[in-house]
Amino acid sequence: AHNEKALWGKSVESDALRRHLDQHSLVTFLDDATYHTLIPFFTPQNDYLGSIDIGFPKNVVDEKLQESLLHTAILFGLSLLLTIFIISLLMHLIVTKPIGHLVTVGCQLAEGNLVQNPLEGARGKEITMLGTVFDSISTYFRHIADIAGHITTGVLDYEVRVRSEHDILGNAVQGMLAYLNRVATGAARIAEGDLTERVQVRSDKDMFGRGIQAMVEGLRSIIVQIRTSS
Repeated sequence: AHNEKALWGKSVESDALRRHLDQHSLVTFLDDATYHTLIPFFTPQNDYLGSIDIGFPKNVVDEKLQESLLHTAILFGLSLLLTIFIISLLMHLIVTKPIGHLVTVGCQLAEGNLVQNPLEGARGKEITMLGTVFDSISTYFRHIADIAGHITTGVLDYEVRVRSEHDILGNAVQGMLAYLNRVATGAARIAEGDLTERVQVRSDKDMFGRGIQAMVEGLRSIIVQIRTSS
């Protein structure tokens, strides 16, 4: 059977087609410019009856394959663009936006604005840890600033929480408080009339200590003059 009546009743001339027909198996192959799919039929007793040959012109198949490849390439390109867009959006939400927020907080800290604005809704362990570090830095600076503010009002009974032996700022403020407390204690004794109190001058540029020391020396000189005059 064939869809072209001119071939009815004629034998198969193609050697490749004859060879595959003799195999009595389901097979697809290319013969010249035509793809052939051979479908064999058997009786219940497994006797071979014949084969149906479904043929497709190679140019039609190639055209369909090219269309399929083109559609696949277009779908792949669209999928790739969509994937890039989604990844970029997620990177912006998960990484870029939180880091931008931390950069803003860092700039504010550098300007002396001790803002406390932790990351809200941040995803990712590292980003959350980085936000916690910035918040800890802000808390530490705020603690030091509070103590410095109390010192300016004359309150010296605060204690600096030094975080480590490498805490240069905390150790410096703690040393300043200890120094001011010693000077204040010495000044209080001097005010009570104890002129034997000596303020330890820390350096040649210790204007405060030298001033207290000069005051004590001046008071001692006045006492000597009063005794001499009396």
